[in-house]
Amino acid sequence: MALYYDAGMLILYIWCWTIAVDARPQSIPLAVEVYVISDYSHTKGLQMLSLNPIEYVETYMYKVSLDLKQLQPPVQVALVGYNTTSQENAEYISFTKAGYLDADGTVLKLRQYAGNSTSVQQSDLVILLTESRIVDVSANVPAPEMLGIAPFEGICSTYSVAVVRDMAGWYSGVHSTVHEMGHLFGSYHDGENTSIICPAEHGYIMSPKSHGEHSDQFSDCSQTAISEYISSEAATCLRYAASKTAIGVYPQRIPSSTLEKHRRHGKPSNHDVGKAF
Repeated sequence: MALYYDAGMLILYIWCWTIAVDARPQSIPLAVEVYVISDYSHTKGLQMLSLNPIEYVETYMYKVSLDLKQLQPPVQVALVGYNTTSQENAEYISFTKAGYLDADGTVLKLRQYAGNSTSVQQSDLVILLTESRIVDVSANVPAPEMLGIAPFEGICSTYSVAVVRDMAGWYSGVHSTVHEMGHLFGSYHDGENTSIICPAEHGYIMSPKSHGEHSDQFSDCSQTAISEYISSEAATCLRYAASKTAIGVYPQRIPSSTLEKHRRHGKPSNHDVGKAF
């Protein structure tokens, strides 16, 4: 393991676990190369629970990948990098005066950070995990709380990013991560726009409310929209590898001992899950 500091961040590279990632022909499952960052609050949460950060994130992305298997074509997850954060006011975070995480401001800063980081550029998607409250300051006062945010159809745009709230150790952000990836892959909320005929109250992954009756499934509307987008020229990045190595490619099985160590479940929430913009 090599550890070094860069721009106030503790960057972990687990060289012994890296595997080669080759260009992917269209005849096999697509893969989204993900670079994960734990912000200061998430990093401290993992430390307080004495959890190995890289093992936690491996299990986290494995759980995310299980929901992406149902897509047509299916999408694998390649974890190509991971950072913890040693400073509260990192350059890719934007806070409100009340100390909450500003959703839109953080997305903009995270995109700027990704554009200036060579290692982060070797990915299709940068995901920031935080324990902080995420609020939409562009909405009417009081600012509504969010569980995540990501650009609509953003997966192969310049420096595609997502911000997700996750209570470290509980994997509470897994559902929100899948939801935000749904937006990135071209799906609106159920009950809106091209998904208008799929009622939000049916509780699928792309419902505006989390933990519905079918919270581990994409609705037919989402399946259709995502299939069209990820099969289009706009999603070419999913077909070819940007990074030469990966910590892991999921849903290949990870050690059962690791899964057992991190087998925890988040608490249900009725907050709005995501915002597509």
